[in-house]
Amino acid sequence: EVVGLGIRNLAQCPVELNLMPASHLKQQQFKAKRIYFIGSVLCVLVTLLAFGWFFNWTADKKRKALTEIKDKMGPLKMLNNGHTIQVNIPPGSSTKINGEVYDLLQFHFHRPSEEKIDGKPMAMLAHFVHKSDSGKLAVIGVLLKETGENRFLKSIWQNAPKVEGPEVEVAGTTINPTNLLPTTLKFWTYEGSLTTPPCTEGVNFYILKTTMDIGKKQVADFPFKKNARPVQALNGRKISAN
Repeated sequence: EVVGLGIRNLAQCPVELNLMPASHLKQQQFKAKRIYFIGSVLCVLVTLLAFGWFFNWTADKKRKALTEIKDKMGPLKMLNNGHTIQVNIPPGSSTKINGEVYDLLQFHFHRPSEEKIDGKPMAMLAHFVHKSDSGKLAVIGVLLKETGENRFLKSIWQNAPKVEGPEVEVAGTTINPTNLLPTTLKFWTYEGSLTTPPCTEGVNFYILKTTMDIGKKQVADFPFKKNARPVQALNGRKISAN
């Protein structure tokens, strides 16, 4: 009898444990499905965000690359080409851009700057023109702000030809072109063309965010009062930054 009673109780237990209204059971099932759905959506969102972060990170790694700047002291050679004062650089100075080495060919100046920040130009701009072994061109732009005399520019300004003519070498004077670069190389970048003849297209520009000094008198003494190309429409181009 004891066994029989036990059997009857055991047989009744499952019935007693599941005694709940059908509506409550459906409510519990709905809650479980909702939690599962929300969890699935969150997993998808986290995965997409992770992929987006990785894509942007790899893209940034490719474009955030002005590295391994190699400089070399050399004689001061320059010319007035009718458009600007251009300083020619002997072999040995280079910049690695996006993992590829670009040799520095020359740098020259524009008054005012050819790029505008918040709609306003700087007093002047220096363009460092580079070329890779594969023939690609890249220009690093240094914005010159009228905040004080720039000692590096003194020897260039003192000897800059006032009229158009062939290259001249300044006897006993050497320069290191990187002395005109800021220590921080954060930049804006876009694709454009050379702003002086032959106006070659497909040139990548890297305009440094950190400005360098130039004195008011130095700006006034530059042989060209205005030699900046007007700002061009984007025409679908994108400006990126690092």
